[in-house]
Amino acid sequence: MMTARSAARNVFRLSWRVGAALLRKFANFFVLNTNMNCMAICRATALLFTCSIAGIAVANPQSHTGAAASDKPPAATRGAGDNAATLWQDIFPHIKDKNDSGLTQDDWDSITSIASGNPPPTQKQLERGRLAMAKLGPVLDDVVSTSKLRKCEFEHDYSQGFDMLLPELAPMRQAARILGARANLALADGDWDTYLDSAGASSNLSRQTAQSPVLISSLVSISIGELSIPSAQQLVDEGSLTPEKAAKLLEAMDPLHGADPHGFSSAMNEEYKALISSTMDGKQMANMMDNPQDNERLQKLKTEDVQKAVLPLAGMYQEAAACFLEPNKEAALKRWNASLATVETLPKNSQALLRLFMPDTEHMFNSFFYQQARIDALMAALQGIASGKLNAGALGVPAIWWSRAAAAARALNDEQQAAVELLRLSSVTDNSPLLATAISTLDACDTTVFECMRRAMACESKVVSFEKLSRDRTPLDLALVGGLRGAARMALAKSMLPKWNAEQSLELIGMAIAASNALTSDPTFTHALASQSIAEEIAVAVGHFAIRRGVTDELRGKLDLAIATIPRSDAFGFRGAQKKMRSVLESNLQWCFSRNEDVTEELNKALAQKSQPWLFTVDIVYRSSEKPAASPDGTLVSMDDLFKPDSVKEIADAWEVRQIQVAKDREKADSEVKPEPLSKIQKQQHVQKFMKKINPPTIRDIALDMNRVSDVLSEIDAAAAKCRQ
Repeated sequence: MMTARSAARNVFRLSWRVGAALLRKFANFFVLNTNMNCMAICRATALLFTCSIAGIAVANPQSHTGAAASDKPPAATRGAGDNAATLWQDIFPHIKDKNDSGLTQDDWDSITSIASGNPPPTQKQLERGRLAMAKLGPVLDDVVSTSKLRKCEFEHDYSQGFDMLLPELAPMRQAARILGARANLALADGDWDTYLDSAGASSNLSRQTAQSPVLISSLVSISIGELSIPSAQQLVDEGSLTPEKAAKLLEAMDPLHGADPHGFSSAMNEEYKALISSTMDGKQMANMMDNPQDNERLQKLKTEDVQKAVLPLAGMYQEAAACFLEPNKEAALKRWNASLATVETLPKNSQALLRLFMPDTEHMFNSFFYQQARIDALMAALQGIASGKLNAGALGVPAIWWSRAAAAARALNDEQQAAVELLRLSSVTDNSPLLATAISTLDACDTTVFECMRRAMACESKVVSFEKLSRDRTPLDLALVGGLRGAARMALAKSMLPKWNAEQSLELIGMAIAASNALTSDPTFTHALASQSIAEEIAVAVGHFAIRRGVTDELRGKLDLAIATIPRSDAFGFRGAQKKMRSVLESNLQWCFSRNEDVTEELNKALAQKSQPWLFTVDIVYRSSEKPAASPDGTLVSMDDLFKPDSVKEIADAWEVRQIQVAKDREKADSEVKPEPLSKIQKQQHVQKFMKKINPPTIRDIALDMNRVSDVLSEIDAAAAKCRQ
């Protein structure tokens, strides 16, 4: 009977042999899905290559346990010049999914989620993460200290070629998640030293992984390095780094910088060595693939024929290796395409082997140079701040601070939200106990909600792009807009407190105006509706301000300047949203047709005739990568007045139906014969037929809201005019 160990070994060997060919299909998937744990990867349908990662995790389950491990001193006591690989052998048993630290799968999921940092964890998630990390105990210190060592040689026998096992990769990814969680928890706690320590250890761990010249090691190395970048970029985007901190972070991130830090070049050369040392015949090679009948030429080759056919491929592998040392993707692709142009000159057997075993180098170039571009831009920004040539505030991204202000507003409990909202509506009397709750809440938020709003307003860039904060953001982001409107309402409520200060009141009204403008700056219909709603409430607060005593001519002038920042050409961004939505939909709907059907012109004409509500709902259903969520809870942040719960539910249901259809269409497309190109008339008919099938629920008649734009602006102007009377 085959043991679990031998089964895992065989799975790994098989997947390692086919790995080179399957990298053509899955290299980009593996690099981008850095948040997936090994079990989640194994569940992905038809991903044979990623099964090797599961094999890595269990290929040698008994090699690091028992007396041999206990005979060695703890990793933390070793010298800085030690080989990290030796120390990792002691650590691995304590950080695998089932270990003696008592960590559950939920604990590991929490650590993984916090390590990714996208989306930013809530306070509840952070607390769960702290509890999970605490279970690691002294092992955490060992992970940190071992990750900092430069040398990491696992002394693999590379002569084994495709039979060589790499059991260290999965636990090293686990170690990277631990370091990523430690870094992000430190940032959340304002612990700079621990964050810097974690970032440096994580960056160096990426280099450690790359010291095994194997493509899978390079892919794991780049995924580990990917975990270090977002938190460092976040600090730059916040615009708050001092030159001293920037210099230290620059040093900590240095292992990710330079020529081929993930060892792809040497790995490509080693890939060829593994291929040329293989003793498989053509039939064995062909049978490893899904469709061996597609490789009839290989089926007939003897081992010596295979080895002979491999020799002419040396130049291709050498060129692929050299491409990773080029300065950018464009140069690499130019060089690689020149190499590909020579493939037809190779012997037929060599061409067949190349198609079977050569990894999808272009995909790897995309992943490799994409990350290098990000790290180069990050390092350039850090260098600029450290040298004093760049002002950190000039790099600040206001969307980050507006988003944090929104999150802080959503974090208020029901009683606090209700008290603040009643105060804004002038429904709290001087002797009401709710007044004390509202005042204490607003005072406490000066260092959270209001400070975030100040930081957003202080950013030199006034262009706001909330979409860049998360790749999964939905066009119906009720949490963001509800929270941001809640933050604006808090500012307006505080400006109306009985204990009144004219200067402070004007600053608070300015915050609400800036929040409205931030939503306008990033046009979507959701943002436009929320921006207009905030403006309506601003008019009430301005009217309240106008009738107070103590308003000087200087303050009246400042108020006029603040109101003048509200754009008049496209107030609240309705027209911008409509234009943007048509463009986005044209691109997204194009994917509903066959690849050889360019129906761009026909889609543009059809979309130009569609109403705003239709565009809005179809954009949500066809563009959202995440299911539209209900409005956040709490009277202050709820968006139920703009988007009724029943309407949101209908949209969410339509989104689910659409996802089911997408899956069916993909399955159908895989089996369909590629259709002949259509004539212009046929394209028009095809698009018209497609458009008639789309009958989304109406979430709101936006045309009515657009008709009220001038009235809302007039209300603000009329309220401000009272100050000048």
